[in-house]
Amino acid sequence: GRFYRGWWQSIPGKHRPHIRIDGKKTIEVDYSGMSLSIIYALNNIPFKAEDDPYDIGLINWTGTSDPRRKPLKKTVNALINDQDGVYRISKSELKLFGETEDSFMDKLLTKHPVLKDRLGTSIGLETQFIDSQIAEAVMIELLKEDIVVLPIHDSFIVPAGYQQYLETAMSHFFKLRLGADIKVEAEVVKINDHFGWDNDDVVQAQQNDPTLGIVNAASVRDKVLHYKQQLTNNYLSYWESWMHTDEAVQVSSLLDTSFIRDV
Repeated sequence: GRFYRGWWQSIPGKHRPHIRIDGKKTIEVDYSGMSLSIIYALNNIPFKAEDDPYDIGLINWTGTSDPRRKPLKKTVNALINDQDGVYRISKSELKLFGETEDSFMDKLLTKHPVLKDRLGTSIGLETQFIDSQIAEAVMIELLKEDIVVLPIHDSFIVPAGYQQYLETAMSHFFKLRLGADIKVEAEVVKINDHFGWDNDDVVQAQQNDPTLGIVNAASVRDKVLHYKQQLTNNYLSYWESWMHTDEAVQVSSLLDTSFIRDV
């Protein structure tokens, strides 16, 4: 399976965006329908990357924001990993879905006929192994560039500035291993004020903020001016400190001291 036991995997999902790497805000990028996409690819059946794999025809389905999507995803993955065929959907979940077990399975297999002959087999273990191979390749690729990457389950966390690099690596190594495309989705970036907020609340707040993206020119000017002054002061202080070292004395004896003063 995946790479487990990192502490960041056990905290609530809505708190993961507050993880900081070297003090920088982070972004989580997720594979969409990873297990299903692997099964389709293994059977050489194309699966549209833009299609929601969990839209199986439940009544009044509202898309990726539907509150039933998360428990439905959990149920589908449980069925895929039910090697002995003993898993039963709970009554509370069936009530949430508005289905009986038979009607739910009928909708699922109508949406994904590729599962008809694979449920109750070792397909879950096969997909987990392939998943781990792809995850390893993604992490090694980013680590080559000194980018810290934290694996979750079918997603990764990196500093927000490396989102595009991560998305490209995730898509590339999935296709390299399976010869198929897959959709990847990024979560939201949260500031400290958003602690405890759901992702939908953050998105809504950003949409309702008329100042989003507006930069105060005076503030930028002051920061730039301060940065230059700080940079100059640091350079001079480091130079003065170095000049008192034995190494500097040895170097200065070999150089024209007037040149050093000019520098």
